[in-house]
Amino acid sequence: MTRTRIGSLVAAAALGGSATIVVTGVASAATWHVTFGAGHLSPSPVKINLSAVKVTVEFPVGTPAKETAVQSVSADLVSPTGAKTTIKYLALTSGNGHQGNWRGVAWLPPESAAGIWKINARAGAGSQSATKSPTGTFTVAKTRIPPLAVSPGALTVVPGRTAATTVRVHLDEPTNVDYVHLELIRGGTHKSLSQMPLVGGDARYGVWSGHLGFGPGDLGVWRIDTTVYAGSQHSGPSGSITVKGASSLSADAGPEPVRKGHRLTVKGALRHLNAAGKLSGYAGQKVTIYLRPLGSHKSYRLGTATTDRNGNYSYKLYAARSGSFRATWAGTGLYVAAASSEDYVRVRR
Repeated sequence: MTRTRIGSLVAAAALGGSATIVVTGVASAATWHVTFGAGHLSPSPVKINLSAVKVTVEFPVGTPAKETAVQSVSADLVSPTGAKTTIKYLALTSGNGHQGNWRGVAWLPPESAAGIWKINARAGAGSQSATKSPTGTFTVAKTRIPPLAVSPGALTVVPGRTAATTVRVHLDEPTNVDYVHLELIRGGTHKSLSQMPLVGGDARYGVWSGHLGFGPGDLGVWRIDTTVYAGSQHSGPSGSITVKGASSLSADAGPEPVRKGHRLTVKGALRHLNAAGKLSGYAGQKVTIYLRPLGSHKSYRLGTATTDRNGNYSYKLYAARSGSFRATWAGTGLYVAAASSEDYVRVRR
């Protein structure tokens, strides 16, 4: 019959240093007695970032001199979710199989769960084995990765010019980055910046920056994904950018002056950026007409007009009082809103 005497667990960690795990316990299997003594874990707490983190586990294991010496020691690092990282063979670093110090190394991948992990130890000698669960605990914390910085985050493409933005990836924890890849996705369209240049810091604590240009054919919302290569491939921070085309709206009210009660017409044209990078008429759009009476700071909505196939509109009304007329357009997902300048009309009695 196997008897196990569980000892006490004391964990003490100096700020920024390693923790000491003190465990006493004897696992008894038939006539083979194994003692798991004080242990050490480094680093503690473990900070997981975009690259795998090396963890060193070390603790003494011993048996009475009259019994079979310990031949092998292994350990399971068990996450809060129950996932295991196994160190199959710990190396004897000092002493001997009757009273020796054993050390092993594991690599915790970026997807490792945060929280309190357990160390379960095993000792073996031929057909004999003994276990101690847990031998100790340690904390895994996730490194905070700053969000993707996109400046400006909204662009307007105007005729004859390319709109540009700057994307920055800032990694402020030790990561050992090889390079950062950036990809833009809009529906089925992809653009990429294979290797963003390092503009500040170094491969461990660095800032990677890239400049992106957009033209008339790039209107829409783009998702920005980054991939960080740090030994292996890892997903970096992501974001988005909205690219819209320029638009313009005019308004001309007349005749001027006009007699009160006579017909008055507000007309103009709505233009938007086309695929060729020029402004052309925008058909089928609702334009709203406003009047700001003379001496007033407030504008009043008069009504709407719809643009024809050439982008022109016309709104008729009866003149009532002097004031300034203007037109507005709300814009769309692809084009920015537009407003005309005011056009003053004097109404005579």
